[in-house]
Amino acid sequence: MKTIAFFNNKGGVGKTTLVYHIAWMLAELGQRVLAADLDPQANLSSMFLEEERLEELKCKSSSAERNLSKWLCLLRKSMKRREDSSRRTKNSLSGTITN
Repeated sequence: MKTIAFFNNKGGVGKTTLVYHIAWMLAELGQRVLAADLDPQANLSSMFLEEERLEELKCKSSSAERNLSKWLCLLRKSMKRREDSSRRTKNSLSGTITN
């Protein structure tokens, strides 16, 4: 198995387009190709998908994003309660020690 990796921190240099075309050409030549899209924008993945499939995934991800947003909100509330509780404990302990 051969591995080709493309990396460049600079944006807008054509990495996604280059990877897409090289993967497509290698596949056309009969090579087995796996293009791993690690970018959160998922532009490479979207280039390989039909428009209908892309819309279907967007609909699913929006509900997943809502669930993630709810979970993050609950996590923040829980962390705030823990911080408040810790602060109250410290205040009560410092009051006990100084009296």
